[in-house]
Amino acid sequence: MRSRFTGLAALIAAVLLLAAAPALAAKQKEPAAPNIDEKSMAILKKMGDVLGKAGKFTVTAHSTHDVVQESGLKIEFGRIIKYTFSRPDRMRVDSRDSDGMRSTVVFDGKSIAAYGERQNAYATTELTGTVDDAIVYFVRDLKMRLPLAMLFVTNVNEDLDRRITSLAYVETDTLFDVPCDHLVGTTDTVDFQVWV
Repeated sequence: MRSRFTGLAALIAAVLLLAAAPALAAKQKEPAAPNIDEKSMAILKKMGDVLGKAGKFTVTAHSTHDVVQESGLKIEFGRIIKYTFSRPDRMRVDSRDSDGMRSTVVFDGKSIAAYGERQNAYATTELTGTVDDAIVYFVRDLKMRLPLAMLFVTNVNEDLDRRITSLAYVETDTLFDVPCDHLVGTTDTVDFQVWV
């Protein structure tokens, strides 16, 4: 009799959990209110102002990304990217992945060219306009990856306001020999960290 009651209780509990699951799932899908630390956003926007107004500059970024394997294991891969800008209409991006493979994107105000060593492919197309036009075309229209691209458009602060869903201050970091503000944040599609 006891095992029959235990089995019935387990069945009732399972039915209640299954009945509650859609309500729990619906509750989890509701977007959370943005959790943005104002000090962190001010730091990020100051960086955006400097980058947006800069005419000629170079940035070297050391970036990493995780690739989730079928087993659930995450493997981190790295990349060094050198961005060279001469606004309004010149841009070059040279990238080297952790396995040594290289890629290059060049925009000269009249055309955009891309080369990928891994794919052994070179492509070019006409595109007249600004660096902003080239970045938008490359990412949105061609659906190609250009890490950190949103940071290099002149209206970066508008994008930051629209896309960031959370942002927090981590610490003042001195690992790069210059004190940097370490920030962590999220958008709808990525989690990110930035040192300013």
